Amino acid sequence: GIAGLVLLVIMARTMLIPTLMVAAIGIVAATVTVVLGRRQSRLQKNMVETQVLEHEHAAEIFTHIAMIKAAGAEHHSVERWRTLLRDARMVGLRSERVALSSVVIVVLLGQLQLQALWIWGGSRVIEGSLQLGELLAYTLMASTFYAAVKNLAQYSVTLLTTMPHLRETESLLRQPRLTMTHRSQAITSEATIQVRNV
Repeated sequence: GIAGLVLLVIMARTMLIPTLMVAAIGIVAATVTVVLGRRQSRLQKNMVETQVLEHEHAAEIFTHIAMIKAAGAEHHSVERWRTLLRDARMVGLRSERVALSSVVIVVLLGQLQLQALWIWGGSRVIEGSLQLGELLAYTLMASTFYAAVKNLAQYSVTLLTTMPHLRETESLLRQPRLTMTHRSQAITSEATIQVRNV
């Protein structure tokens, strides 16, 4: 990536227009990747938060199942759990859509750069002002530079989208687990309700 950038700068004196074009397309690709990556990061955070609520609600249902049955709130609790599960899936789908859009745009920009270089360089080769080998070498260096910029932006996006999961995992690990005392209390409560119903 760095070598390609250095060579592009060196050749910029004789190929100023394609060098500016390559730099502009690289900046646009990096900007699109980062902007959509931040959008995806926010969606990932919302999805994680919704998943946590869904897991907590499910745990609450199983822990207090006897009390919920006694109150006749089974339908309400299950519907609430289904709503949270559906919300988490919808946010996840939106996040995947944003990620796919970013990939498609970056690929299209790469193809645009390649086609533009061949159109510009091909006309110069036909005119005789540019050697075919020079065009091939420059195209290879431009592709290497574009790939380096794209990968750097994607690595930053991966870091952004991973942080919400890491923070939530750390938060979950710090929470106390369901102890045997709580389980015993739930079983005792259920048995008491059953005896009262009899």
